[in-house]
Amino acid sequence: MSAYGFGGQSVTQKSGVDATLAKKLSRWEHHRSETSDAFESVEKASKQFQECCASKASRIVSAEEKIRSRNIFKREYERFKDALEKLENCLTMGANSARDFADRQKILLGFTEKKRIFVAQMEADDERSSLLSSSSSNNNNGGSNTSKKLSAEEMTEGMTPEQLLRLQMQQIKSQDQTLHALSRLSTKLKATSGTIYNEIEEQMEIADDLEKDFKQTQMKMKALRKKGHELNGYRKNEIAEQDRKIRLEAEKEREKEIRAKEASQKGFWGWFNS
Repeated sequence: MSAYGFGGQSVTQKSGVDATLAKKLSRWEHHRSETSDAFESVEKASKQFQECCASKASRIVSAEEKIRSRNIFKREYERFKDALEKLENCLTMGANSARDFADRQKILLGFTEKKRIFVAQMEADDERSSLLSSSSSNNNNGGSNTSKKLSAEEMTEGMTPEQLLRLQMQQIKSQDQTLHALSRLSTKLKATSGTIYNEIEEQMEIADDLEKDFKQTQMKMKALRKKGHELNGYRKNEIAEQDRKIRLEAEKEREKEIRAKEASQKGFWGWFNS
């Protein structure tokens, strides 16, 4: 903050923007330097590979040396391609003006053109190798056997310590990526197996509950049938008892009627005789 209490926030924001811009600019310069170093290495490997493949009467080049030179060229090309991709990703980072952006595009186009030349060189070598293999199949079998016999020491022979270190770093990085992918796959498989196990446990619990419900329902049905039979027997006995009572009452009524009739007849004849 200034002496009068104004402008402090704007100064802080400006310094923050400048720091971010400087960081982006340094990132572009860093990747540009890496791309330049990678280009020098792949260009050197390309020249060595061309010299190795050139037909010269004064020099006899073995198949092992050609293969080793080609492998070095391919490794350096992959390193250059990766560095170029990183440089493309930060093309607009920290560009102060349109002129600065145009200069960056010019640098990037130059590297891209060199990349096309290297790709064309490898494609031409592939075509040449395929023609040689098709024209001499028997010799190609012998050459393939020789290639298979190359050891790791022979493949890395002639490489500088920096190249060996980069190769080891690439191999370690590739192994780390493979292990990371396997770890994620293992985690997913564990999660899937856990889900399947839980689902099976739930299905077994549901089956047990259904079996218990079925047994309870079966027992209730048996009890209801038994009670129904008991009620049915009790009802029959009750109806029979009611019928018996009705018959007894009917017989009593009939006896009363007969007695009354007899009494009335005796009374009539007694009056007539008197």
